Amino acid sequence: MDLSKLKIVLYNGADGKVYRTISLSDSASFSVADADVGFSLYIVFLPAGSLQNGPADGMALVEDGNRGAHIIHFLSYEGSVEAVDGPAKDLKSLDIGVNESKDSSANDSLGLSGTSFESYRWTKFLNAASPGRLNRGQRLLEW
Repeated sequence: MDLSKLKIVLYNGADGKVYRTISLSDSASFSVADADVGFSLYIVFLPAGSLQNGPADGMALVEDGNRGAHIIHFLSYEGSVEAVDGPAKDLKSLDIGVNESKDSSANDSLGLSGTSFESYRWTKFLNAASPGRLNRGQRLLEW
């Protein structure tokens, strides 16, 4: 997959509008780690306060293709987002069903756990953030 065509588009849940776009090929924003299982993990570290954490904020993983934007995933936390602009316009996000709170620490994380595609579940990891590594209880398998 051509990374120059992939981007994360962040959505404000209050108004459904895009507030930031980050290209996966932007080495200033993303770093890459090897998951030791034939997959690469992409890690983005944003400055404090630059990722909204109000009710129902979301993000879309988007591929820019020859026929326009293709939404790979449109996820949200603390409720669903109905996009009014950007590549996910007129789509409703999938609420992952877990969230962080004002009491969450920098060592907490939201992520997938499970050992197969069918068993992946969104989980809140308390004191178990794992940037650059698989989440606790997660296994990646080849298709």
